[in-house]
Amino acid sequence: MLPEFHINNRRRLIQKLHGSVFASTAHTVIQKTKDTNYPFRQDSNFWYLTGINEPNCILVIDSGGQEHLFIPQVTKAHTTWLDGGLSITEAQQKSGIQHVHYLTQKAAIIKNILGNTTEVLMPQNRKDSFFTHALNPAHSKFKRALKRYGVKKINDATPILDELRVIKTEPEIKQLATVTAFTEATLESSMEHIANFKSEQDVEAYITAEFIRHQFTHGYDPIVAGGNNAFMLHYTANNQTIAKNTAVLVDVGAEQDYYSADVTRMLEFGTMSEEYQHVKQLVAELQKFIISYLKPGTTPMEIAKAFRQELLKALKILKLLDDSAELKDTYEYCPHGFGHFLGLDVHDAGDYSQPLKENMVFMAEPGLYVAEWGVAVRLEDAYLITKQGCIKLTEVLE
Repeated sequence: MLPEFHINNRRRLIQKLHGSVFASTAHTVIQKTKDTNYPFRQDSNFWYLTGINEPNCILVIDSGGQEHLFIPQVTKAHTTWLDGGLSITEAQQKSGIQHVHYLTQKAAIIKNILGNTTEVLMPQNRKDSFFTHALNPAHSKFKRALKRYGVKKINDATPILDELRVIKTEPEIKQLATVTAFTEATLESSMEHIANFKSEQDVEAYITAEFIRHQFTHGYDPIVAGGNNAFMLHYTANNQTIAKNTAVLVDVGAEQDYYSADVTRMLEFGTMSEEYQHVKQLVAELQKFIISYLKPGTTPMEIAKAFRQELLKALKILKLLDDSAELKDTYEYCPHGFGHFLGLDVHDAGDYSQPLKENMVFMAEPGLYVAEWGVAVRLEDAYLITKQGCIKLTEVLE
């Protein structure tokens, strides 16, 4: 993204701050082993506002809307052993922020910015229920520093940033469409090589090679789940042999410039059973049903209820549930939601209780997991909300 993208994001944020002091922290580097680190991935909110892909930086916007960026000073030891690092001038050019300082100056400058202010707005860490650790350790460290500077209360700026991020700008829509189109093309080409794939690793290796060859990375750990492995929604071992007459669920997303696709397809190895064909057809029909609801004014929560009602009817027709079954019983056959927002995070910012609006990007992701038949099918595609309804996201490239 060009610096103008991040400048405009900050401008829109400042309009919503109403004179409050705002702060946001970059991610820090996480140690993996004694002398290696995990791959660095910037905090999404920080990148959205600055375009800076370096760890341990801090953004502060004062009550008058003046922007300050604090960066680590690059040492000779750093340049000897590591890549990355920015000079003051480089940080100014990348972010469009004129007041760039080294971290060694932060205490004095931030205390001056705060003055008598005792409250600061700052996006809060959001932990997923599956994880027990904080998403960004640097966030907690800076909160402690703010308290040393006299801040008494740190208010959550996450809802403000979510409101900005959920409506996609033209560059974001184009980037999301680009990574989605490439992911779809890679999955289509993988089907032409099915005869060469003997294991889940073979499928993953082919997709990964295509991503790297075209300068994309994985937006998340790829899911390549053959047979019963597809019943584990986030299966990532990808290490089993593929049996004959088996379907392999592939859920992958190419990422470039911080925006990732999220696409799920079924690769079919051999002749599929009649039960599989029934489930596959039903999932395709459920996706069409979801798409019919993706339009301005409808809330994702309303769509979720309608999806469950439609799924319940289908499961009764298939005799998988009897006439006494209720909506809650459908979770046995589809334990996940019907879709999600897409953006800087694969499951992106967005309020599911609020109506969809133009230029939101939403996934249609029905799945059906029938243990008694040994069949699991999921289908996932991205859609752009338009004035009248929605279009498949990749259509914006046509």
